[in-house]
Amino acid sequence: MLWSDAIKGGKLFLRTTKTGTDVFCPLPKEVLDVLHAIKHGEYFFWSGDSKPKRAVGDYQRALRQVFRNAKVPRAFPHLFRHTWLTNMLTAGVPVETVAVLVEHSSTKVTMKHDSHWVRER
Repeated sequence: MLWSDAIKGGKLFLRTTKTGTDVFCPLPKEVLDVLHAIKHGEYFFWSGDSKPKRAVGDYQRALRQVFRNAKVPRAFPHLFRHTWLTNMLTAGVPVETVAVLVEHSSTKVTMKHDSHWVRER
């Protein structure tokens, strides 16, 4: 898919790696403005010249360096998922809704892995 087709109506089209599910992620206007201002080819964050695995490795190395520079201990990309999930549960979003959004097979998975971070639960 071309980058020009990836954003429609203020939402970014994504396809999840785990299940291949289509997701439309709403983006704030500021993010949309920046994405449209980026000089890019076919993709937003990848030249397309290397294998996808290489692009993922480059991203992971760059993010590790950002965490080191910021002196953030024990940081890793998957932590963003946990933070988002915890924020959703803390804000009162039903665990059933959160389980669907993070593609857990059941609410039991969400409760086992993530809800212990939420004091009220």
